[in-house]
Amino acid sequence: MARKYDVIVFGASGFTGSLVAEYLAQNYIKKSSLSWAVAGRDEAKLKKLLDQLAENLGTNAVKEVDILVADANDFDALQQLAEKTKVVLSTTGPFWKFGSKLIEACVNKGTSYCDITGESPWVREMMANFNDKAKENRCRIVNLCGMDSVPSDVGCYVLANHMKKKHNCQLDHVNSYVITMRGGVSGGTIASMMNIFEQPNFAALTKELGNPYELVPKEYRPSFRQPDANGITFSNDIQRYTSAFVMAGVNSKVVHRTNHLLGNFYGTKFKYCEKMASGKGTIPGLSFHTTSSVSHMKEIAERFLSGIATTLALGTFVTGAYFSWTRPLLKYFLPKPGDGPDKATRESGKLVMKFFGVGDSEDAPQATATFITHRDPGYAETAKMVAESAICLSCDSEVLPERWGFLTPMAAMGEKLITRLQNAGIEIFTEPQDDMAARL
Repeated sequence: MARKYDVIVFGASGFTGSLVAEYLAQNYIKKSSLSWAVAGRDEAKLKKLLDQLAENLGTNAVKEVDILVADANDFDALQQLAEKTKVVLSTTGPFWKFGSKLIEACVNKGTSYCDITGESPWVREMMANFNDKAKENRCRIVNLCGMDSVPSDVGCYVLANHMKKKHNCQLDHVNSYVITMRGGVSGGTIASMMNIFEQPNFAALTKELGNPYELVPKEYRPSFRQPDANGITFSNDIQRYTSAFVMAGVNSKVVHRTNHLLGNFYGTKFKYCEKMASGKGTIPGLSFHTTSSVSHMKEIAERFLSGIATTLALGTFVTGAYFSWTRPLLKYFLPKPGDGPDKATRESGKLVMKFFGVGDSEDAPQATATFITHRDPGYAETAKMVAESAICLSCDSEVLPERWGFLTPMAAMGEKLITRLQNAGIEIFTEPQDDMAARL
C-alpha cells in the first residue's frame, strides 16, 4: 500500500526537532518532491513552529506542511502515524521514556525509522525485543543518526573501503581524534544522559555500558580487548595530548556493530580507539637549549593541563549523575529540556574528527579520513545528519543494501548516506597519512 508521506518528523516542536523541521523547510520545501509532515502531542506548538518557520524563511509553503497529533505513550495513535509514512524520524528523548512504543509501532507497520538517541542500553533492549520482527517486516530501524554516532561510523567505513580498494587488505586498527568541537549543550541531551543513571536496573547495566561490544550479539563478540580510551596520553598520530571523549563509549559500540553487520568487513581483529585532542603540542623529551624549546615545553604543559581539565569535568559529571542525591543539583545548574544553544552559537560551531587507520597486511599501509562540519555538530549538524538519514531511508530505499532490522547508519545506508552528507556540506575524505601529518 502506498504511503502518504516520505518522512514524518516526530517531536518536531522540541529543540532538535524544530531544527530538523527548519532544515527540511530550507532545503526541500521547494526544491524536491519530498512529502513530509510534523508530528507530536501538542498541535498548537506544531502550528506555531510552522508559522515561525514560514516567517523566518519568507515562504507560506511551510504552512502547508501537514500536522499530525500523537502522544509518545498512545500506542494506537503511534501505529496510525507509522502506517502513513515510509520513515519516522524521531527526536523525542529521553528515548527510554518516550521512544519504545514508537519503535514497536514502526516495526508492526513495516515502517523504517531513525533517531538521534545516544542511549545504547535502550537500543540494546529494543534490538532484543523487536529485531526479529523488524527483519520479518522488512523495515530498517536505524538509531544513533546524529553526532552520536554518524561521524565515527562514517570515518571507519571510508577507511575500510580505502584499505580494500587501494591495498586489498582490512583494518588492523583505527585511532580517531576529535580535533575541534565547538557548539552548545541542550537540556534534552542532559535529560537523556541522566535518564540512563535513573534506570532501576542501572547496577546491572554498568557492565554493558563499559563494553564496546554491547551492540554485538554475545555469540559474535571477539575475545580480545579493545584499547583503553581513558586517561591522558600523548598521540604520535597527531602530536598532541589526548583525553577521554564523552561520546567515545557509544560511538565505539556503533563502529563495532557496523563491523559485525558487514561480516567483519573492517577485520576480525579490528580495534578502535576514540579520544579528544587537547590541542597542538610536540613530542615529549624536547631539549631546553633554546627559547623556542622552552616555548614548546610551555605549550605542552598547557595542553596537558587542558587534558586534565577535560578529564576532571567528565569525571565530575559522571559522579554527580551516579548518585541520586547529587542528580537534582546537577539538573538545577545544567540546561533544562527544551533549552539549547542560540542561533549564533549553532552557526559558529564546528567539528573536525580525524581517523588514522593501519591495514592488517604485512606492509601495514596507513591512511587517514577526515569528517568536518561547519556548524554546531550537536544540534545544527545533527539535524542535518538525521534528516538526510531519513530521506535516504525513504527515497533511496530501493537501492540500499538488502539488510533489515536494527542497523547502524553505515550498515543501512553506506555510500548513499555519505554522498547525501557531502552534498549537504559535510566534508568527508581520505588521504595518505603522510599528507595528513604535514597539515596537523
